[in-house]
Order: sequence, then structure tokens, then C-alpha cells
Amino acid sequence: MQLKKDKPSLPDDLRQQIRRRAEEDKISIKKLSRQLGCGEYFVGPRRKSKGDDFNKIALAVDFFGGKLVIDWQDE
Repeated sequence: MQLKKDKPSLPDDLRQQIRRRAEEDKISIKKLSRQLGCGEYFVGPRRKSKGDDFNKIALAVDFFGGKLVIDWQDE
């Protein structure tokens, strides 16, 4: 399977895109995290012991008016 470079491939990439969007919208990551009730999830680097939380990613995507899409493409 080959991933397109312009699309996020890992939760850390998604988190980074959320950080960029917050910066574009002039919302601090701490304020975003508080508003979404996500604790420190978007603030620092992800701890492997905590794992990935797609629910928190989905909350942030929804907050910014986006949507998560899975596009299964048969080759």
C-alpha cells in the first residue's frame, strides 16, 4: 500500500494538521484542548503508552468544520 504524500498517514500527522489549523485561526492549542476537553493530547508529543485517540482528533476536525473520510479504493 502506498500513501499519498499530501494526505496525513498517521495520527501524528493529523495532530500536526490540527495544530497548523489552530495557528491559522489564531487559537492556542491549550485553549483548543480545554474547549474540546482533550487534556494535553494536542499540546505535546504523543506518548506511545497513551496510544492514539481518534475520538479527540474527530472532535478537533469537527470543531474546525472539517470531516474525516475513509476512502477505500480498490486498485
